[in-house]
Amino acid sequence: MKAMYVNEGKLIDYTAPDKITRGDVVVLGGTCGVAYNNAEVGTVVPVYVKGRFTLPAKTGTAITAGTTLYYDADAGTVSATEGEIVAGIAAADMAPGGNTVDVIIG
Repeated sequence: MKAMYVNEGKLIDYTAPDKITRGDVVVLGGTCGVAYNNAEVGTVVPVYVKGRFTLPAKTGTAITAGTTLYYDADAGTVSATEGEIVAGIAAADMAPGGNTVDVIIG
């Protein structure tokens, strides 16, 4: 069978294990995505797995554009501290006092 183009692959369907609000970071195995809209438990929600998003960041350390960032599900933030969940790469610098950073996921 030959490969057939389906779509750009920016969104995947995800069954919500908990209530999800548009813009929530969703853990997908060893990576993460961002919820496209709200979803109740057990319903399917589209999740972005590609794109540039402003995410909450751990304060206290500088982040340089191009740095691999990791998501801390307990804290709900990204940082350059290695972890199991890869968020993506920093799309811009963040000063040590910053609390958000643009991240390219996917």
